[in-house]
Amino acid sequence: MHVACAGEFASMAWWQSSAGANDEHIFLSKRLRINTVCIYSLFVAEHSLSCTQRKTFLWRNLMKGSIVKLALVLGIAAGSVGAAQADSSPTGLWRVSTFNIPGGASATVQTVCLKADHTWYSTSQPHWNGSWFQNGQDVHWYGGIPISGVGNVASMAMGKLDSPTTMSGQYAEWTAPGTPPLTFDRHFTYSMVFLQAECPPAKQ
Repeated sequence: MHVACAGEFASMAWWQSSAGANDEHIFLSKRLRINTVCIYSLFVAEHSLSCTQRKTFLWRNLMKGSIVKLALVLGIAAGSVGAAQADSSPTGLWRVSTFNIPGGASATVQTVCLKADHTWYSTSQPHWNGSWFQNGQDVHWYGGIPISGVGNVASMAMGKLDSPTTMSGQYAEWTAPGTPPLTFDRHFTYSMVFLQAECPPAKQ
């Protein structure tokens, strides 16, 4: 709970337990005011509003109607922010760091661009590209690359968005097609950090 709300809700719980039946309407009115203040505090924190911006926002909404309307405006705005974060798209340029399994030693650092058409390419490794798929927070990106002396190597990353700007998961590379036991069969964990929305061209 936001720090601005905790004390107020504690006092409200005590007040409700000691209030009489005739005080119910007072309780509801007080609770609405506190809810509005708490939502407003969260809204201000989320959007880093200046003092002037906060005063303007409050004045305009209070002049348009009751405190109920202000609560609705703030509630809808706060909800839309949460939805935007929950539905974040991974499109853009990312830095990918892989780590060996087992051991966890650093293996490679590459950059990849996830495009809106659900394809991706590397801006650091020539001819490494493929497609990507998202289901909620889960993001899979897979493809391949020809490697001299090895042949065609398939790659598969299966992870999730930890936040709108970070991802992590498991990554594997193997020769495809290949006859088991595969001579090229590597496994890693990975972490990704968002760099920017615009991508440079693929590495040639």
